[in-house]
Amino acid sequence: MKLISLSWVVQVDFPATGGCIYDPAWDVVAEKLDLVLRTDGSVILDAEDDADRSRSLQVQVERGNFLLTLGVESENEWIVRGFENQNVSAPGEMIALRGGFWNSTKICNDPEIVTSVFREFFESGDVSNQYLS
Repeated sequence: MKLISLSWVVQVDFPATGGCIYDPAWDVVAEKLDLVLRTDGSVILDAEDDADRSRSLQVQVERGNFLLTLGVESENEWIVRGFENQNVSAPGEMIALRGGFWNSTKICNDPEIVTSVFREFFESGDVSNQYLS
């Protein structure tokens, strides 16, 4: 797996700030991820596997709600895996996040899970079904 880029947007004030770094070290990824998890915005890791198939891990953050998705190119299609929250108090409730509405079962509220998912993707190029289905 070869990592291509880290990109992020931090929405604290207007205008938002952000950037892109190619081939970042883990400590840089962790720093940007921590910043966004404490504020609002998004972080994306884009990579290609050894067969030049794209993979993209993304977290969108707003008001302590985290939407985690992993897109994987596979045989001429794009497969999207996402977080499944089994511990929500009101399944079916719609949560506003970064301009869209998402079922509460798709929302993570634990920054440690988000960091673990990003670390796993950074190290292996994939995320286990324990986190994303």
